[in-house]
Amino acid sequence: MLTPEQRKLCEDNMHLVDFFMYRHRNCGIEHDELFSLVQLAMVKAARTYDSEHGYAFSTHVGWRVRGYITHVLAYRNRLMRKQEPLRLDAPVVGNLRLMDIEPSRDLSPEDDLEQRELFQRTRAHWRRLTLREQQALTLRFGLDDDEARTFEKVAACMGVTAWRANVLVQNGLHKLRNAIERESRVPI
Repeated sequence: MLTPEQRKLCEDNMHLVDFFMYRHRNCGIEHDELFSLVQLAMVKAARTYDSEHGYAFSTHVGWRVRGYITHVLAYRNRLMRKQEPLRLDAPVVGNLRLMDIEPSRDLSPEDDLEQRELFQRTRAHWRRLTLREQQALTLRFGLDDDEARTFEKVAACMGVTAWRANVLVQNGLHKLRNAIERESRVPI
């Protein structure tokens, strides 16, 4: 709990929330999570602030915000380093695998027709993805060269962070999954 003085300090400096939200808007953290981090930093700063140290309260809040953001991003990077590269035979949606999307040459005519339909449906949904999502999925799953890559390698190819590459891949898969489920009206 905050003391009345600490509460007043937070209330008088609420403009700092907007300032730090704007300042760190492109740091790679979702808006709602960033908002919570800034508020948490404000409360923690109010509890530990001492004006006798000679720096402004806003400076103290800024240090806390940067500390929390650094901590969150480092935690996410540790999680991503533990992930293994996905293969073409790994399930993407239910039993659907990436290698199942392209028609195979050794199928019966009925199965081949079904595979072609699936391929065409997926192609139509693929075009709805952003170019960055398409590029991230192509690199991650090796759709062009049959070489699956880690998020770090995808990030290096795209010039983004590994976390951003992961977000692009997950967003692309999510959009494809939702589009196919909506189209078939049967959860996959």
